[in-house]
Amino acid sequence: MLNVFIAVGVLVNLFFDFYASGKLTNINLWSKRTKVLLIFLVNLVILSITNSQLIAITIELFSLYYLLKSKNIKFDYAVLGSILSTMTVSYVGSFIFDFFDLKLVTQYKSYVLLFLPLEIILYFIGYKLLKKINPYRRLSGPDGFVIFILIY
Repeated sequence: MLNVFIAVGVLVNLFFDFYASGKLTNINLWSKRTKVLLIFLVNLVILSITNSQLIAITIELFSLYYLLKSKNIKFDYAVLGSILSTMTVSYVGSFIFDFFDLKLVTQYKSYVLLFLPLEIILYFIGYKLLKKINPYRRLSGPDGFVIFILIY
C-alpha cells in the first residue's frame, strides 16, 4: 500500500512540475501529451528500478526543457529558469513532507491518507507564488541572462 502511495506522490510531483512550467512559459504541453505520458512512465520506471531520484530529476529537467524551448533559440535561459524554479518549489515541498512522513508514518498509519491532500495544497500555494513572481517574465527581459546567472 505504501509503494502505491509513493508512486501517486511521484505522479503528483511530476504533474505539478509539468503543469506549472507549461503555465509559466505560456506553452500548451497537453498538445504534446504522448511525449508527456512517455516521460511520466520513464520516470516511474527509473524510480522503481533504481530508486535514484537524481536520475529521475535529471531526466525530468532535460525532457521539460526539450518540450518547452523554442526550436529557433539555441539556449533559452528563461525557460530553463522557469523549470528550475518550478522544480525547486516542488522538491522543497516534497522534502518537507518526506521529513515529517518518515517520523509520523511509523507511528500513525492513517497519516498516509492525509499526506497527499496536504501535499497538493502545498503545491497549489507554491504555484500561486510562482505565478506572482513569474520567473519566465523576469528572465525574458533585457537583464534576464544576468539574473539567471546570479540566481542559478
